[in-house]
Amino acid sequence: TSDFGPVHINILRIAPDAGIAMECVDARTVLLDGADNGNDGSGGSNDGNGGSNDGSNDVQQVGCTDLTTLAKRKGAVAAISGGFFLYSEPDIEFPSRRTDPVGLLVSPRRRCDAGSDGGNSSGGGNSGGGGGFIQNPPVFRRAALLQDADGNFAVDRVGMDGVTVTIGGDDDGNDNTDAVDGMLLSVVVGRNGVRCVHRGDAMTVTVDTNTEIGISIVGTHVFKTTLDGNGTGGSGTSKTMDVPLAGFVLVVPTDNDDSVNINLLSAIRQGTSVSYTFPESLSSITAGMAGGPILLSADHDAEDALDLAAEDFRGSAPPVTFSQDETFDRNLLPRMGAGVTAEGELVLAAVDGRNLEQALGLTLRGTANLLEALGCVRALNLDGGSSKRMVIRHAVHGHRVVCLSTTEIKAKQKNDEDARQDDRGDDEGKEEAIEAVEEVGEDMEKHADKKQKKAEEEAATPELSRPVHSAILFLPKGGI
Repeated sequence: TSDFGPVHINILRIAPDAGIAMECVDARTVLLDGADNGNDGSGGSNDGNGGSNDGSNDVQQVGCTDLTTLAKRKGAVAAISGGFFLYSEPDIEFPSRRTDPVGLLVSPRRRCDAGSDGGNSSGGGNSGGGGGFIQNPPVFRRAALLQDADGNFAVDRVGMDGVTVTIGGDDDGNDNTDAVDGMLLSVVVGRNGVRCVHRGDAMTVTVDTNTEIGISIVGTHVFKTTLDGNGTGGSGTSKTMDVPLAGFVLVVPTDNDDSVNINLLSAIRQGTSVSYTFPESLSSITAGMAGGPILLSADHDAEDALDLAAEDFRGSAPPVTFSQDETFDRNLLPRMGAGVTAEGELVLAAVDGRNLEQALGLTLRGTANLLEALGCVRALNLDGGSSKRMVIRHAVHGHRVVCLSTTEIKAKQKNDEDARQDDRGDDEGKEEAIEAVEEVGEDMEKHADKKQKKAEEEAATPELSRPVHSAILFLPKGGI
């Protein structure tokens, strides 16, 4: 137990010399037959710093969103659920869809041979120099778990500043890129007046059409531009554009020196591909998944850690369970924490919660304290709540979810006679209350008797868990 009540934590340590390759995927695009698909998955839950969002299916499930199956298919020795995704937000509108990833997702590049897999959606995409494929850009400057070409793990904030945005000239994530469209625009964010506006900044942005072009981008495709008649309000020399929920508006001065050809800009339209290239300092990144916030900073700077606003968890930026949280980190929830020690060891902590008998969960600060006690000097939070999963390949039973199940609390329904308790005497009401308590006690005893048997059955029976929409896989090249 702890100050937060009973705790149950699964800890996975990966040595820096273990030869483990980290692979980050959009699970909705990984099909069981080995093909990749750009369609969205379905259902699920996205719990942030508060609230439960267990949900319904609103699109056809085509991907491999069961983490156990995904880990087995990929040959992973371990796997965890990944970063945030759209779910609780009230204004999920086209082109965004429920379960779309929020923030950075760097996947492995694929070979062009027919038998390859890699979990990347087709169309758009990006080059990370000699690194991975930026399947989803770092719209929000948030903490990310990273691995470079040398196998080194790191935790750092990654944002759009310094990222090259290229529109046109498709990069589909293959090693041999076949440009379907010619390059129409290539600019560097933060240079020569080029800027990105996301939901943490504002809901709308006004573009001076005399000197700027505004381009609304979601993921790896253009949604709207100020040249195609989109945008509202403003005068004859300005247009107001809505900022997409998990995307951004790229504002580019038309006198920019970075390959801005006015004649080509008019060819940018809805669906035009967009790719991204990291600056040199991040060019060797082969895998990356955004989460946030930073839980521990390398220099133990308290102001750098647990700062939601500094990582764009503000305004209407998703997930709203963090950006609009009013609990001030008082919620005990299932958590997924990841940290790196001074020696370069990766430490993953799957904190169980919502289980009244064995694990209530932790706060963000409690998770930070845990990872520090485990020797981490740098750590971040990944998506938790009912999204949290850890799968380990068992020597006997194969790939299994090691997390505890949550406890469902169901109130007993009263019949019509009970509902009229106010017409009865106080003594009668007290007697019924005592009987109810005794009944609950009997139920708990029965549950305890069945507990061991159930645990034995579960140990031998693989379970299908709630879907994950992004995942981090650990592939063996030497062992853990």
